[in-house]
Amino acid sequence: MKIRKSLAYQLLKITFSIYVIVTVSITTIHMYVEWRQAEKFLRTDLRMLGNSSKDSIIVALWGLDYPQMESIVKGMLLSPIISGVKVKDEQLDTLYGEQGNIIQKYKLEYKEEGMVYPIGELIVFSDSQIVFNRVQSNYAFIVVSATIKTLALWFIVLWVGKKMITEPLNVLTNANQAIDLENLETFKEISIGNIRQNDNEIKILEASFNNMVKNLLTEKQRIMNMTYTFEKFVPKQFLNRISNEGLENIELGTAQTEILTILFSDIRSFTELSESMSPQELLNFMNAYLRRMNQPIHNHHGFIDKFIGDAIMALFDHPENSAMNGVEAAIGMQATAKSYNQYRAKSGYSPIALGIGIHTGEAIIGTIGSEDRMDSTVLGDAVNLASRLESLTKYYQTPIIISSDTHHKIKSNTHILCRELDYVSVKGRKKPTIILEVYNNNIEEICDKKQQIQPMFEEGLVNFRTKIWKDALLVFKKCIKIYPNDYISQMYIERCHNYMELPPPKNWDGVFKMVKK
Repeated sequence: MKIRKSLAYQLLKITFSIYVIVTVSITTIHMYVEWRQAEKFLRTDLRMLGNSSKDSIIVALWGLDYPQMESIVKGMLLSPIISGVKVKDEQLDTLYGEQGNIIQKYKLEYKEEGMVYPIGELIVFSDSQIVFNRVQSNYAFIVVSATIKTLALWFIVLWVGKKMITEPLNVLTNANQAIDLENLETFKEISIGNIRQNDNEIKILEASFNNMVKNLLTEKQRIMNMTYTFEKFVPKQFLNRISNEGLENIELGTAQTEILTILFSDIRSFTELSESMSPQELLNFMNAYLRRMNQPIHNHHGFIDKFIGDAIMALFDHPENSAMNGVEAAIGMQATAKSYNQYRAKSGYSPIALGIGIHTGEAIIGTIGSEDRMDSTVLGDAVNLASRLESLTKYYQTPIIISSDTHHKIKSNTHILCRELDYVSVKGRKKPTIILEVYNNNIEEICDKKQQIQPMFEEGLVNFRTKIWKDALLVFKKCIKIYPNDYISQMYIERCHNYMELPPPKNWDGVFKMVKK
């Protein structure tokens, strides 16, 4: 049986038509009655106001006291329902205020000793907007009242077809409303009982509904598998930002700006390391290495944006703790590399060393590419600076370098061991930045020596940047006596000698400009 010939379709069509017609009709009639009633009340109010003022105006006009009459009229205009007043006599025909639509007229007559003397006419105007406002204030009541009246008819019509079709349809409706995509696996098939043999369409609906649930479950599993696979290529933290309306609606150029902590890491001398491996050995090594490095990043609420060969770019987006998460992840990565080297040594492989750069700043998260090939990415000066800081770990021979912006957000955490390295201008960036070393991963003896010389080292930096080369040289030499292998102190000793022989320009601001990446 086609649905358009079914009893259900005909019943719903008739019910809907009656419902619409009755609702519109009753509401229209009710609104008209309300309008007439409001207009009637307004005229009554106008009549009362006119009667209360008429006698005073008669006395004023009889005595030809026009200023007093004008004062009375202006007092009438203060009423919110009066929009205009017109007074006529033999000498006066004046309109005060705006002319309205609703008019109330009064004959002005003076009675004395049984005689009636006509004086003129008083006309009071009002605006239909006042009537509209009064009807509008009752609109909700009118709509509710009309709805209740028409609903009565609705329930009567439904009751007529209840036994024939409504009850089985309710089973289908309730089952449909009970569908929960989150817990679709627990949904049970419905079974509609007490159906007459000739009610084939209900049985068809029952079977169709059960098949629909099975298909939804299959589709849900397929989408979950696809999403899980997709998240392996694009982090879910990215997907949450660029696919709020579903993966199928991701658009090219979607972007938003956030404060992030960006971490770049790289394997030292990777080219030499890879040359000693076959392609399969290199692939196995990369997977083993990257799998281990992912864990400390994940443990500190970060996510890997991309793998660039042996390099890792990771993001930390927690609003309050992104910098701390990034630094602790870097310390964890260095600890993981140390543990991995122990395993490599037992297996006869050479050790690896990491360089990690971290910066906290504003970056753009979005999609780039073309309509048929897109990629998620993070762009901005903050990303470029983090990459440059990773490169600087080679120059300063230290495993972790952070920017002053990152340090500013973690300096209250005393368990993070930091010291200032330099004031540098990296290649491709005009604005200089202070960089710091995080040395938690150094052996305990070296950590103790770096902490011991830190006050002297900071004094040496102040002297160096104020061009007091000799004093700076003496301080850095004291640092070397305590910690002979301190590469940074030795670097500043060499710089002091160079500047003493060939002083920098007078406008030198202490910035060391890097000419290489």
